[in-house]
Amino acid sequence: MTSPTAPGPADSSPARRSTGLARALWVLSIAVVVAALIAGFLSRKWRAEPLPVIKQVPEFALTHHDGSTVTREDFLGGPWIADFIFTRCPAICPRMTAQMKRVTEALGEGSQVKIASFSVDPEHDTPEVLAAYAADHGAGEGWYFLTGEAATIHTLCREGFLLAVDASPPADVSTGSDPIIHSNRFVLIDAENQIRGYYDPFDEDELARLVADVKGLLR
Repeated sequence: MTSPTAPGPADSSPARRSTGLARALWVLSIAVVVAALIAGFLSRKWRAEPLPVIKQVPEFALTHHDGSTVTREDFLGGPWIADFIFTRCPAICPRMTAQMKRVTEALGEGSQVKIASFSVDPEHDTPEVLAAYAADHGAGEGWYFLTGEAATIHTLCREGFLLAVDASPPADVSTGSDPIIHSNRFVLIDAENQIRGYYDPFDEDELARLVADVKGLLR
């Protein structure tokens, strides 16, 4: 009597081997596609398009919160960030300053990136008032709070930085609204005093992009 033939290993069948090979090729193709997508994402993330050159910051001479005179030439040699605020602003300006502080912390103490906060209410914001404001918000060395003639700063804001400002409403903070309407954008300027970008300080993605763009200019 002939004994039955014992079954072979599970993968010995040609059909099963073909199915296993097809499955392996399918998994490999998926892995290749995923790897390509990841590589493309990283390439776009870490090799971003160069920042545009928007315009040159015009010359200015204003008063630092320590009483000294600061000009455009004091910012040459490294990227810097600017915004326009005023100290008795009851709403948006304190938040802008807090967000700018976050940017300085993200860049680190050794970055040497300067900050310029121009007051759009210079008649009230004397160097003494600005110095107290800077201290209250923990502004470190390299953060300039600048004041001067109102017409000069408003022209600098509109024509120099292409930002909106309207001081026509009466300067009355008792209403709980900003008495001076102005842009809340942060502006990135390069080492040659050329504007390279505008950023919404209350958008976390844009704030992160600002930090990344500053580091890109530093490189």
